[in-house]
Amino acid sequence: NNISNTLKVIANSNRFISTRAALEILELPPNVGRLTPKELRRAYIEAAKKHHPDSQQYHTRAATAKPTNTNSIKDQNIDVAKQFRLVTEAFELLQEQQQKRNNPYGSHFGQANHESDDKDDGDDDWGISAIEEAEFRRACTDILGLDAEIVEESKQCPAFRHWLQGKTDGAMYWQMFFLKYGGLAPMLRPKKHRPVALINAGEIGRRRRR
Repeated sequence: NNISNTLKVIANSNRFISTRAALEILELPPNVGRLTPKELRRAYIEAAKKHHPDSQQYHTRAATAKPTNTNSIKDQNIDVAKQFRLVTEAFELLQEQQQKRNNPYGSHFGQANHESDDKDDGDDDWGISAIEEAEFRRACTDILGLDAEIVEESKQCPAFRHWLQGKTDGAMYWQMFFLKYGGLAPMLRPKKHRPVALINAGEIGRRRRR
């Protein structure tokens, strides 16, 4: 299909992703105009999930792909790594563009929509539900053995993000995790929307690991 063709072209090229390609990768209409952080985040998460090996869309693509003479598991890992990089690049390009459009003075994405500090801040606009956060927390603990706060902080670390682009077994393991559980998009609600006990548990977990 058109999306798969776009992904292949970009993956095999050295140029930066275009806005048109980013919209296509995230399955957003070319004339979408202004996006809210919630809309963009949701499109990114859904696109990422479709490239996880557990998804029906991934199995459909694999079934119709031409056979190769190389190791199938290795091919699968390389494909997953490429798709993760592409959907994330598409998300971050559109995020930056919306950030500039919503507030040309450089405040936090989404904050321009709020007129005073008495209202919700920009992070609230991501639309993270309590159920979504709980699932992410369980996945971080069960799969990565880490507190969700540590995983969220890692997403913001340039060194970690650079390592994540690699093709090591460790990087691919994390790429698989992020494809299924929200990519590099925010997955934790602001503290004021979380129960006090939950906040304290996360902070205690971080102190124990220091």
